[in-house]
Parts: sequence; structure tokens; C-alpha cells
Amino acid sequence: MAELMTIADTVEQVAEAISVALKIDVEIVDAHNVRVGATGKIKALIGQKQENGHVSRFVLRTGEPSVIEQPGFHRLCYGCKLQHQCDYTSGVLCPVLYRGEAIGVISLVTFDQEKKRQIIENRTQLMDFISKMAELLSDKLAKQHLHDMLQLRTRELDTVLDSVYEGVLVADAEGKITFLNAFAQAHLSLEPHKVIGQPVSSILPGSILAQAVRTRTLVPDQKIVYREGKNKIGLYSRAFPIEMNGEFKGAVETFQLTEDLHKIASRLDNEGETGLDDILGAGTKIAELKRLVGKLSESPSNVLITGESGTGKELMARAIHQGGSRKDQPFIAVNCGAIPEPLLESELFGYESGAFTGARQGGKPGKFELADKGTLLLDEIGDMPIYLQAKLLRVLQERKVERIGGSKSIPVDVRIIAATHRNLEEMVQNREFREDLFYRLNVVPMVVTPLRERKEDIPLLVHYFIEKANRKLQKHFLGCDPELLETFLSYSWPGNIRELENTIEYMCNIESMPGLTLASLPERILKALNTPTVARMGGYSLKDAVRETEQAALTRVLSQYSLSRDIDQILNILDISRATLYRKLKEYRLSQD
Repeated sequence: MAELMTIADTVEQVAEAISVALKIDVEIVDAHNVRVGATGKIKALIGQKQENGHVSRFVLRTGEPSVIEQPGFHRLCYGCKLQHQCDYTSGVLCPVLYRGEAIGVISLVTFDQEKKRQIIENRTQLMDFISKMAELLSDKLAKQHLHDMLQLRTRELDTVLDSVYEGVLVADAEGKITFLNAFAQAHLSLEPHKVIGQPVSSILPGSILAQAVRTRTLVPDQKIVYREGKNKIGLYSRAFPIEMNGEFKGAVETFQLTEDLHKIASRLDNEGETGLDDILGAGTKIAELKRLVGKLSESPSNVLITGESGTGKELMARAIHQGGSRKDQPFIAVNCGAIPEPLLESELFGYESGAFTGARQGGKPGKFELADKGTLLLDEIGDMPIYLQAKLLRVLQERKVERIGGSKSIPVDVRIIAATHRNLEEMVQNREFREDLFYRLNVVPMVVTPLRERKEDIPLLVHYFIEKANRKLQKHFLGCDPELLETFLSYSWPGNIRELENTIEYMCNIESMPGLTLASLPERILKALNTPTVARMGGYSLKDAVRETEQAALTRVLSQYSLSRDIDQILNILDISRATLYRKLKEYRLSQD
């Protein structure tokens, strides 16, 4: 409900004006019977509620005007405590209507017989007059309501513009700044009271906002660099003209920091991150690794992952990141052995514009900046040059980076995971790796087991990689034959899981049978086994190896689950049919509950 109290000053002025014009006392109450305006002997009661106010409440309830010739004896006065002791001698009451609802009452009141006679004789004209005054108050209230709504909408818009993570600058048709949001103020170091009303061309030379005002056209996305002393800030900006009824009114520029866009791109590159459930394997060694990954996910400590090439060290690092509180922040991986030594420093720490020949205009943030609030994987850390190890150690200690060619330290909050296939302890002894950096990285060591030591996981991995290759190549291979699986189990897999995956994809490309067979096995694996079919070593056949693996898997699952209660779960874990399960149980003479 609209409140007369919101225009209390206007109500008091109207009461005074009516009183001066008619030489009669005036009382104006709101919908709660509280006096908002009054004159004469009742002026002192402004702000107080009418103790009785029977007639005012009637007018508020009905929305109808009323004339009281005999206060205290009128039917509306029945029940009033002052019914026969009322000071009033007469009254004319008119409702103040707002959108069809009575929100107040204007009353002309008298306290002597002469004034009463004037009211009674001129009641019609007086009622018309105060009706016009009531309309005036209603109109004023409507304007006040509109003004309040505009202020609210303006405040809401300002709040929205200040909350977006993007800069907003507005200029009028003459190119003078009329608005800048909090983001623009903070990142362009501008104070509103100093720049509002100033030409944008003098405040921000080269601004595309000035260009949009000058050309009165859209200025598409472009990268620009603003300089403030020694500091430079790179922006991706765009500007739009503002038109109203076909008339040019000004322009608006929006911008984002180039370094923020790099971070966003990094996050998008890492969408669909690997989680703990994506680490495949049912053996005890992989189960231990999974438990360690789960514990490390919520820890801020640095982790050093070691293991042979192709064992899945980066997979473990991504799972650690994805399981923790930083999962919604960037995961940045840098292969220290794959980047040429002269470029590795700039890749890690970034550089300023002009830092070296070929340096990008506006500079470039390094991986530490891009990984801020997230995780940085330093893969193949053992291949990092000694001179860079010292700079890396300083960053880890101070939690700040300094770009090449820059003089400003940039704070970074990064969780470090390092990985290598090399023996860092031997490298420390040989002075090929800094001892202090080794201990800084090796807070929590993790060793990823090679595939040859977890062969019980090979059947599961083979099934997974066949399905993956089917999706990639749009094939429909049903699996592999037993002889091929025996061969996989006998092979040492020096390239580990990566070699197994690539081998499966190779075979899916050339195999002509519904399932993979020995016929499509790469020649290098056949040569390593010294036979194109079944290899025997000391009388121990591949078939024996398969039987031992199957029996071990069945025994392990049956030790954890009940065949009578958990049959569906067992079938799902082993990925076999019910008939196959019972056949294997009988074959290996295992208990069937």
C-alpha cells in the first residue's frame, strides 16, 4: 500500500495551503489514522494516531466523503469515548484515493459555531475544493512512487553492473564519461568523481569508446593495451552505440582482462576432468593408489608422482585435483621435458611486452598465473634445467612470480604436483637436481606401479580400450579372443598403459574379424615374445597365466561379496554373464555359498 508518510512534507504544505485559503483548520491522516499534516490547535498532534477517529476510519473503509454537522451525535460517533464531549463543532471529510484505494483522509474541522455555519453553507464548494487537493496528493504520491521505482531500478542496474566480472564504460554523445562500473574503476585505476564529465579521449587515449562516439558505429572485439606509468594492462574490448528513437545518445564499452580470458580458456580446455572412478583397475596395487589419491585430494601439500613413462602419472594428478576443493579452478599441466629450454622459463613465469625479440604485444601470463587458485602439474620435472630449478624454488617459497622483463611480483595460490620417470634421488646425489627443491616437492611421494606388476588389471583395461577405440573409429569390435588375451598377459609392456592403449587402437584399425585376434597384433610384440602364437617359458604357458589371473580375481571378489546376496554386483564387477560365473566357479572348485 502507498503511504502518505513518504510525502509528509507535501502533505503538511497542502494542509497549510487549504487552511490559509479557507481560514479553516485542516487535519490529514493516513491509512493508519496517523496525523501526517495539521494546522491550528491540532498541529501539535502531527505524528500521533487519532485516539478515536471513528469517522475517519469509516471514510477510509468506504472511500466515500462525509459531512458531520453534529459531532458527538452523528451515528458514526456512536461508541466514541468522547461522543458527547467532542471539541469539534463540524467536519467535512474527503478520502485520498490512490489506484482506487483510500490511503488517507483530508478533514476540514471547526471548533466554533461561526466556522461551522460557513462549512454547512458552503459544503458543496468545500468538498469540491478538498477533492482537488486529495487528487493533488494522489498525483504527488504517484510521482514519488515512480521516482522511487526509478531510483530502485537504477540502484539495481548499478549493482548488476558492479557485480559482473567485466569492465563497463559509458560516454554521452559528446564523448564525455557518464558511468564506469566497479571493475573498470579497479582495473583502470579511475576514480568516478575525477573522470565523470571528462572527455574519454583525454582520460583513456586510444580508447575504442571514443572511436565508437566519433563513428557512431559498432567497434568489434580487439585487443588493446593501456599504460599507467610502468604498468600495462591488456584488454579485450568492444564498443556499441546507444540510440533512442533513431537519435545517437552515446556509446558503451565493455572489456575483459586478457589474462582472465587465458584462465577461462584453460578451464574450458580441462572440462570433463578425470576423477577417481576413471582410474581403472581392480587389483590391490591400484586400489592402494586410489586410496592415496582420495586422501591427497583435500590436502594442500605438494605431491611428487614417480613412475615409468605411460603409467598414468598425469591421470593420477588430475584425479587428485578433481577430487578436492580446487576442482572448479584451473588444472594446468606443463611438460618440462617437451618445451625447449629457452622457452620453458617464459612458459612457466610469463613475460612483459618487449621482454625479448618476438615477445607478444601486451605480454603473456605464465602457467603459474593461469593456474592461480588451482593446480599446476610440473610433468617430467627431472628434465628442468638447474638454473630454472632455483627460480622455481623461490616461487614455491614466496608464492609470488615475476614475469620476464617485469618488476612487479604477482601473488599466486597454486597447489603443486610434480611428476617424473627419473630417479630424482640419484640426480640429487649426482648434483643434477637441487636437493632443496627435491624436498620441497617430495612432501607426499606417490609411486605409480608399472603395468607388468599389475597384470590382473589387463583384461579390464583391454575391454575399456576396445570400447574407447570403437567410439573413436566408429567400429563394433566385440572383444578379443583368449589367445590374444594370453599374449597380452605374457608381454612385459615397457610402454605401460599408454602402449597398451595404442596397441588396441592400432589393432582396431586393421582387424577384419568381429573381435581382435593375434592376426592384427603388432609385429614388435610378436618378436618380443619370440612366437606369433602361444609363448612358453620354462614350461609355464600363457594359458596357465590366464587361469591364475581368473582364479585370483574370483577369489578376491568372493572374499568381499556374498554369492547369494550380491550376485548382480559380482557380475557387474567381473563383467561376465551368470552362466560364465558358475562355470568358472566349478572349473576352479570355488565355494558357491
